[in-house]
Amino acid sequence: MGGSAVSVNLCDPPHPLQGQVAVVTGAAQRLGRDIAESLAGAGAAVIIADLQREKAEAAAAQIAGDGRSAAAARLDVTSTTEVDALFAELVQARARLDILVNSAGLGQNVVPIVKLSDEEWSQVLNVNLNGTSVQ
Repeated sequence: MGGSAVSVNLCDPPHPLQGQVAVVTGAAQRLGRDIAESLAGAGAAVIIADLQREKAEAAAAQIAGDGRSAAAARLDVTSTTEVDALFAELVQARARLDILVNSAGLGQNVVPIVKLSDEEWSQVLNVNLNGTSVQ
């Protein structure tokens, strides 16, 4: 009677995100892909939205090949037109969005900031900062 009790709910579903729809930007590789795989593993239907269409399609195929739900979409997060089109299509096809992860980002050219050209710096800001707020 004096010990601590551990509560286990055997009714917890094995896939807590079952039936939910998730969009993960920048999900063709690295962190975004890991996030997409985790969401799909928890039962969510995942849309891998990335500028690199072929890599996004390969990631979606791998996830779907494991028996989970995944689709790919080409998306430039700096383009309001593309963002609007993706979400209009999503509303039409799925009628819902439960999870949005903004994981798209640039930073592959790792050098001191003073060595970036104005064009490179502008692109980094446009994707990493502005890309999360395009509506």
